[in-house]
Amino acid sequence: MVPENPQRFTLNVIQNDQQARLLTGVLEAMSDPLYVIDVQTYRIVLANKAARELGLGEAQTCYALTHRRDTPCDGRNHPCPLKIVQQNNQSAVVEHIHYDKDGRPRYMEVHAFPLLDDDGRLTHMVEYSIDITARRQAEETVRKLSRVVEQTPVAVVITDLRGTIEYVNPYFTSLTGYESAEVIGQNPRIFKSGIHPPELYEELWHTISSGEIWRGEWCNRKKNGDLYWEEAVFAPILDEAGQVTHYLKVSEDITGRKRRRETLRCYMKELETRNAELDAFAHTVAHDLKTPINVIVGYAEVLKSRADDFTPEQRWQFLDKVVWNGRKMNDIINSLLLLATIRSQEDVTMYPVEMSRVVATVLERLARMIEEKQARITVAEEWPLALGYAPWIEEIWMNYLSNALKYGGEPPVIEMGATTLADGRIRFWVRDNGQGLSYEARQRVFLPFERMHQAHIEGQGLGLSIVKRIADRLDGQVGVESEVGQGSVFYLELPAM
Repeated sequence: MVPENPQRFTLNVIQNDQQARLLTGVLEAMSDPLYVIDVQTYRIVLANKAARELGLGEAQTCYALTHRRDTPCDGRNHPCPLKIVQQNNQSAVVEHIHYDKDGRPRYMEVHAFPLLDDDGRLTHMVEYSIDITARRQAEETVRKLSRVVEQTPVAVVITDLRGTIEYVNPYFTSLTGYESAEVIGQNPRIFKSGIHPPELYEELWHTISSGEIWRGEWCNRKKNGDLYWEEAVFAPILDEAGQVTHYLKVSEDITGRKRRRETLRCYMKELETRNAELDAFAHTVAHDLKTPINVIVGYAEVLKSRADDFTPEQRWQFLDKVVWNGRKMNDIINSLLLLATIRSQEDVTMYPVEMSRVVATVLERLARMIEEKQARITVAEEWPLALGYAPWIEEIWMNYLSNALKYGGEPPVIEMGATTLADGRIRFWVRDNGQGLSYEARQRVFLPFERMHQAHIEGQGLGLSIVKRIADRLDGQVGVESEVGQGSVFYLELPAM
């Protein structure tokens, strides 16, 4: 190394043989290039082995040796250290790009020191260069990585071993709404959503503290309280010895993706339901409509070809059968049309429904059946207001009451009423004195094309599936409470006013 005060070296000292040999040995032993430059001519008058290996020739200048150029260094990128030293007779440190003997560029830290004669005049300059290429490359790598982290469209969080946050990148702040100053020094529990069980946090910390990587979907809470989902990777950061020094989390916001996934799942479920209904429609057209059509065609052909073979009373009986089966076909078709309307109508405007009027209309529509069955029906005197759509609610009452008449006791004893539930919703119900339903029947009774008592009374099996469909569209719920031998209570729950 050059002495702290190289100015003290004078020509008299250099000419001293013993010290000259010592100085020469020191210079030759240095691994960094060192040379003495004449400040007037820029010629190198003394150079060590490391400098000579760069390709030093006779009468070589410093700028030719290090920069492969014909003129002295200048400009902001390569300020000439000799000129800097000349300005104030003080040492200088600059960074240059030098070229080795093979012409490859190297980043060098150049140290320059003035050499003064006995009169204090600057005559020479000592210059040595330290190769900092590896350091500059490492610094550039760090800068690139820093820019990547700063500009990446994923959230990056770094914590210490205790989980205290030491760094968050800009995307994290834009995602969560927190400024970096608000979270640095905090524990990540401030983002806790409350969704994940404690066991998941234990698994995470056990994994990363063991030097392993944890991957998974994670739900956190933003500064404004909104929840968001992220696909996260938690990883330990290791030092040269393989010891964990920090923890890193890199995560991508997948809230929109999960929402789209859920929407797609709902669409697929809806598609499956509609496909099942289409299959059921085909069954109804092929089976349930076929029976009354065959009856009508059969009696019509008999009357057409053999009318004279029957008495007038018999012919009237045949015509009654034709009319009855025609009405049955009409009911099936109307039910299919209603179900199709419920499926296709996009928006339903809900409003306060006066249930007393709806019930009165239903009783009027079923008056003939009520009379034929000699049913005893008790109707509530007061009905609470509920939100709904009256035409569809009327169809629900029609289904419930007609089923109670069909499947009730002999004679049917029926109650119709409403109950306000603890959550504020209103349950409208029909209670009958029929034979009741088993557990298995209760689980299937609202499925499309299921009949409550197939062996007892004929029907197209559409009614209660329509009830379920209507309730879903009205933000309502349907259900049945029943035990075998104890009758049934079918209900509809709707939002109260």
